[in-house]
Amino acid sequence: MLNAQLSIKLLKIMETSAKKGEFIASIVADFASLGINVKEEDIARRAIGSPDNFSRPYLWKKVEEFQKKTGKILFSKDTATPLKYLGHCMSIKRLDDFFSGDCPEIQALLEEQAVKETKTSKTPVNIKNIRESFLKKYADYCGLQANKELEEKPVRTCYLKGFEDTKDWKTPIFAVEDDINHVLKKKGLILEVQKDGSYLGWITDETTVGELADVFQVSVYQK
Repeated sequence: MLNAQLSIKLLKIMETSAKKGEFIASIVADFASLGINVKEEDIARRAIGSPDNFSRPYLWKKVEEFQKKTGKILFSKDTATPLKYLGHCMSIKRLDDFFSGDCPEIQALLEEQAVKETKTSKTPVNIKNIRESFLKKYADYCGLQANKELEEKPVRTCYLKGFEDTKDWKTPIFAVEDDINHVLKKKGLILEVQKDGSYLGWITDETTVGELADVFQVSVYQK
């Protein structure tokens, strides 16, 4: 499982942003069509867990509408309670911020949720061969086969299994790092992935999985 403190900036490919306030204005317009006048600031302050005058299914439908409009996915895979991971106190204004640009609070929760919804790799760690362990676990998280073909693939084209549409190539690396560190710490060892003093900044569009595996192999230290 990933360290929740790690901040992953998901790449926003094929997304567009709604205008600031557009999500809230759309709700106000729906009310107006029913002859009910509400102020945008009133809608903005409401919490998604207690939206007062409208039901959560309505809110879900509105979110779904804006997901299709912007390509920004807010729902979790839990179709029964797709916004539960945001918590009851998340304001509707934050949803508007998310659809109109960027909302760090929601982004962090989305990243944690993505990991929780991803199956944990059950592949054991062989501390005598960190490179091989990395490749097998990395393949698990990416839904690929641990073979020569995988080693030749560019790292930035290997995405988190089940979340390929986010083009998220970083989370599988974080996941494997956490899995390996969990085992190494019991042996008094630690994995500190870096190359030339950089964590992942050295990875380019041409960097291969094999090269990343090599870095993992030489990044194990005694505590």
